[in-house]
Amino acid sequence: MSDTPQSHPDAPADLAAPNLPPPQTPTELLADAMLLLLLQENHAVRAAALRAEKATLDARETVLVDAMGRMGFDNIADGTVCLDIKQRRVYRVTDWNALRERIVADDAWELLNKVVNLPAMREREGNNALPPGVEGVSLPVLKITWAKSK
Repeated sequence: MSDTPQSHPDAPADLAAPNLPPPQTPTELLADAMLLLLLQENHAVRAAALRAEKATLDARETVLVDAMGRMGFDNIADGTVCLDIKQRRVYRVTDWNALRERIVADDAWELLNKVVNLPAMREREGNNALPPGVEGVSLPVLKITWAKSK
């Protein structure tokens, strides 16, 4: 048995139908919901397989980089494949207070992404303590599930 997740057995072969007309009857609405549910399940299966594949790729890449380092190579090639280690620069904040002080002093707000922490905002909203300039907005979210068998 394969460890790779398979698509839902009832998923149509061609799930891509973005230009379907809107449903006009309850039967069409439920049929569209079933198609959407199959799409969601198929997407979840593919996403899980991609996450597993990415973890495998990352692990193997680490093995190759380590081996090249032990052998003293920054790059190596033959007629078929070329390996070349490049450095990618990332930034980790080691002192948030110092960063905050610098951002305020230099008016350097572009150093931050403008997003809020959802769990913290939900907690503050529950305590009626949202900060100024923030509002909670409810957006419709469609939840589709398979009906329970009786």
